Amino acid sequence: MEKNQIESSLSDYVLRDTGETIALPPYILTPDQGARIEREARQAVSHVTEEYRRYQIKTEVKIK
Repeated sequence: MEKNQIESSLSDYVLRDTGETIALPPYILTPDQGARIEREARQAVSHVTEEYRRYQIKTEVKIK
């Protein structure tokens, strides 16, 4: 089921059940999506940390 269909079905259900239009909060990430984003962020931080370590070493070598 597509995201638009899910949103439409949910809105229809809320309207039918309560008889009022209710502003629904934005969706949150699924656990899998959250884990994927966390994994990608950790990899990015690791990559940047390694680049910075290499930069420090090159700078120390140039200074000496």
